This record gives sequence, C-alpha cells and structure tokens, in this order.
Amino acid sequence: MTGKTGIIFLQRDKFQLYYPYLPSVFEFGVVPVIARYFDIYNRDSFENLLKVFIVNNKIPAGNLIIIMADNSSFIKDFVVPPTPPQVPGQPIPPVPPTLEDLQAQASEFIEHMPYEEVASKAYPLPNGVRAYATNRGMIEAIKNVFEKQGFIIESAIPGFVLGEEVSDQPALNINVINVIMQKINSVKEYNLLSNPKVEENFVKTESVDDKENYYVKEPGEGEKKQNNKRALILGISVIVLVFIITGIVIYLQFTE
Repeated sequence: MTGKTGIIFLQRDKFQLYYPYLPSVFEFGVVPVIARYFDIYNRDSFENLLKVFIVNNKIPAGNLIIIMADNSSFIKDFVVPPTPPQVPGQPIPPVPPTLEDLQAQASEFIEHMPYEEVASKAYPLPNGVRAYATNRGMIEAIKNVFEKQGFIIESAIPGFVLGEEVSDQPALNINVINVIMQKINSVKEYNLLSNPKVEENFVKTESVDDKENYYVKEPGEGEKKQNNKRALILGISVIVLVFIITGIVIYLQFTE
C-alpha cells in the first residue's frame, strides 16, 4: 500500500477515517435511528449523511481500504478439544469431531447471521476452523457513497488478520495506522470484496497460522438441491416414456 492510500477503520457504531492529506483522523458516528448494531435501517438517510460528512470535511478523492474491527464482526473458532487421558475403568471418551464436522459447524454459524447480506470467510487453524462473518450491506453502503464521490475502495480486510494491536482497538491512532501500513500488502488474500458470494460457498484460502490450504465447503447446498431436482424430473420422464412405449407395443399386438 502506498502512502497515498487512506484507511477506514470500521467499528460497530462508527468509523474513523485516516487520509495522508488530512490534518487529523476524522470520525463518522452512526445515528441510532438510521443504523444500530452494525445494521442499517434507513439506507438512503445513511448514505446522505455520509455524503455530507465527505463534502463538509473536504476529503479529497483517492484510494481507501476498509479495516473491520472485531466489534463489527462475528468471529468464532471451531476446534478439536484436547483428548482427555484414558483412565482404567472409566468410560471411553467420545470420538473427537473431524475437520468435516467442524466445517459444518462453521457453516451453520455463518448461516445464522442476523443480516440480509453476509460477507463471510472461513480460515483454517492448526486444530480446526475459524469462521468470520460481517454485514456486507454496511460495507457496500459505505463503498457505494465513497465511490460516487470519486474514491476507489481497494479492499475490506478483517482486522484480526492484522493482529490484536489493530482488531480490538477502540479507534485509529498512530500505532494502529503504522501496523496497518506495514502489514496490509501481506494480507490482501483476505479481502472480503474479492468474492461476492462467500456467504454461499466458502473459498479456498490460507491458514491464519500455518498457511495450509483447504476447502471449507464444496458447492453450495442450493446448487446440490437444484441438481437433485433435475435428476428426479428426468427419472420420472424416462419412466413415463417407458410406460407409453410399452402401451403402444401391447396395443399393436392385440390389433393385428
């Protein structure tokens, strides 16, 4: 990332904006009647207020990245529990969940997000899966307003991939900005804008800890159900065709 790129540090109820040509870090607070709990109730009003914020602060158009603080996200690790020691005479402990079991749990976790549009990814851990989800509608609303004002939104990155010195901070400060500047080029593969359908099909990515590749979920359940429906219709059609042909043959035999 070049020094001309700015940062939007997105929190649950506000965001801070850092831009190299601004005299200070600006803050945009979300009005509760328009948006609350990181969800937008009135998108038109939200976007109008954001436009006023950009114009009144005379923010020059340029490149921006969005960093998602932990409090604007849902994050949960699904891991294999440690195996307890076997004690003679005691019941055998249950079989630990497999990676597939953990992937299914992560998928179910993301499916229950309280948003109409969900941006999500799953990241492998040495002993399981980390599920990540946030409100895609909020990201898209902010992106839409800034782009209409001539900005380029390069990426939206989960803060946790940059470390706790970024993700759990209450606001942007010089230390947080420096960490982001130093690490941002190494975490571009975590961009939430790079795959618009990640809420339906998890993508192949790299481990947060050990960079091992894996797939969390192969094709979406909707696609599987559609394929099954097509197969059922085809099977019924073949059976009906066989009965018709058989009936014609029998009829011709009796009429000769």
